[in-house]
Amino acid sequence: MARIRVLFFAILKDRAGVPTTEVLLDTPATIAMLREKLASFSPGMAAALPTSIAALNHEFAQPEDALADGDEVAFFPPVSGGAQLLILDEPTTGISAKQKELLFSSMFHLAEKEGKTLILVSHKLDEVQELCSQVFVLRKGALVGGAKLPCPNSELVTLMFEQLPPRRQRAKYAPGAAALELQGAVVRTPRLDLPPTDLEIGAGEVFGLAGLEGSGQELLLKACAGLLPLAAGRRLLAGTDITTLGYHRTCQRGVRYLAAGRLEEGLVSGLTLTEHVALVTEEPSFLVDWPTNRQQTAERITRYQVVGSPDSTVEQLSGGNQQRFLFGLLPASLKLILMEHPTRGLDLRSTDWIWQQLNERRQDGTAILFISADLDEIIERSDRIAVFSAGRMSRIVAADQTNVQELGHLIGGQQ
Repeated sequence: MARIRVLFFAILKDRAGVPTTEVLLDTPATIAMLREKLASFSPGMAAALPTSIAALNHEFAQPEDALADGDEVAFFPPVSGGAQLLILDEPTTGISAKQKELLFSSMFHLAEKEGKTLILVSHKLDEVQELCSQVFVLRKGALVGGAKLPCPNSELVTLMFEQLPPRRQRAKYAPGAAALELQGAVVRTPRLDLPPTDLEIGAGEVFGLAGLEGSGQELLLKACAGLLPLAAGRRLLAGTDITTLGYHRTCQRGVRYLAAGRLEEGLVSGLTLTEHVALVTEEPSFLVDWPTNRQQTAERITRYQVVGSPDSTVEQLSGGNQQRFLFGLLPASLKLILMEHPTRGLDLRSTDWIWQQLNERRQDGTAILFISADLDEIIERSDRIAVFSAGRMSRIVAADQTNVQELGHLIGGQQ
């Protein structure tokens, strides 16, 4: 099958320059900007840009429960409006193997049979290699290079980061005592009920939760944190029953929850980095010691490699730096860390840094339970994986004994 004539922009989220959203706007200025940037690399493509752009985001219009039930997604609604250029921004995030197969088939059909032009924005190099015939790489707002595909992934990674980032060997998990236990846990919400669920996670274990968004894994994670009450069953932390404890008292026992919405739930918009440090610091008096908090903030900025200053507000940071700063706010010693999509929207280097910090904590016995829509990340980073489908936990598998295809089918409801 002939390859699609599409472009791949490896956009680093920590870059400086034009935000991604600006290249998705349906305006003549946007088309002119794209034509100018493409001219030096592909004059023919630049000249062929149409006069209308339809942007397609991975956040589809269908409700979450439709996705969880395995319904097919209408991937290309803009086509009916006569659009000739489609921009797909991370289109495979949060979809099942069946939906991914449908998406790729539709992309091939649009390009080869209908003559549409497709631009793919993705950091998943295997998808780029499968779909694209040509690649262009953006770094810090500048177009730094391109290549004909297929080509070695190492060549693309070097373009993205100027050098090939070293891969650290992941430590083997040695089973420890139970850090978290759920015994017949039941969660009820107006939209979805989680039936009786049993789960045990050992100290130092990394445990991944896989499934389409809205399949129940978010309910389980929030119940583990005390953000949602158990309608039945028990919740134990290091052998101690904490079923009735809310989130604040659960945190006092050595648990932290990192939400997917960094600004919406994790940080306080409008506050500076120093003010955030003051919020999590136990003061010896009623007065805030601002000089000390400012010094501690500067030390955390250096240690966690945050691009910012103590006086920067959190919304001035990029997504990757917000996540780094969130990790800098965590206490040194924890029994359990619960995370929603810890690396969503981050580039490869920031992702690797986040997991380096987490692996250091697991060596100290911290258990890690996380949700990710990236099945490759779940398999690479987890020791064990629980798969959710249609509102229930269907199976627990060892990460080193499964693959993306099997997880995709399990998520789709196949056993």
